Amino acid sequence: CVFLFLNIGTAGVRVRRSLPRGSRKNLYLVDEGDLGKEDIPAFSWPATEVWAKTLGVLAIVNLGWYLMMPVGRKSVLLEALGMSWDRAIKYHRWVGFYSVFIMFVHGLLYVAVFIYGNGHPVYDPDSVMLKHNLLPWGCSGGGNDGCDADQHLMLRINMYGIVTLALVLMMTIFALPYFRRFLFEWFFYIHHLFILVLFFVCLHYKGAIIYLIPGVAIYTIDKLMGLYAYRNCCLAKTEMVGSDVLEVSFKVDNTKFKYKAGQYVFVNVPSISHLQWHPYSLTSGPNTNPGQIFFHLKEAGESEDSWTRKVVEAGRSDRKST
Repeated sequence: CVFLFLNIGTAGVRVRRSLPRGSRKNLYLVDEGDLGKEDIPAFSWPATEVWAKTLGVLAIVNLGWYLMMPVGRKSVLLEALGMSWDRAIKYHRWVGFYSVFIMFVHGLLYVAVFIYGNGHPVYDPDSVMLKHNLLPWGCSGGGNDGCDADQHLMLRINMYGIVTLALVLMMTIFALPYFRRFLFEWFFYIHHLFILVLFFVCLHYKGAIIYLIPGVAIYTIDKLMGLYAYRNCCLAKTEMVGSDVLEVSFKVDNTKFKYKAGQYVFVNVPSISHLQWHPYSLTSGPNTNPGQIFFHLKEAGESEDSWTRKVVEAGRSDRKST
């Protein structure tokens, strides 16, 4: 509720501030002379362009503040809210789908603006608005195509936005429950396309970096701490305790390492993947097994290239893995 309140409030404040500035501040639907300085009517096509840009900025804010900041396991924001990472992931999905919807509407509104403005006697008497803003080859017609340096730049910026939307839609499709459950590796690696998303977002909107810095900084710190965790890697003992169940155990210093029943650990097996960390519930008890940690991996309905199956097969073949 707080998130939606902030989102709606941010959009409302930005639109309310932009409409009195007149259409002269728009990029496409710009009225000439003094008319461009007059307030933009709330229900008009120039106002539609204002809303289109506002939703784009809002999507970038969501990406930097509300999507990236809480996704790190060591996020300062989660510590401040007293919320565990596994609970925060649910909200990450909600905000993600909501933000993708905003991005899609942002692009749709701009397409509507281009269609309306194309051939308009004031905004585009030459009928080139659609061609010069949505077609990659729209400014490749030679010296008589009507594209100056600014229009060439604007076309590239629009193409960066289209590429960003395509990448985001691909990430969204592979974040659906089916892929997360049955094709986790596809979901995991494709979700890292967000790095390209950040890159193209910054090319699409020059002010994006200001909104992205908080999330990028916290996410980077979280990943560096994950790399630092490799200092604590150990040689684990593995034993097949069933046809498809692998028991993994290792020793710990019980004077320094404290845990409670029901907690879980994130496990990384470098010989399988340096990137993937998977959560597993501890099956050992702090009093029953002092100085030792146990957890069990089971390959149930796993695909042939799944991380869990590869780890179980490594244990089945008596191959030692750290």
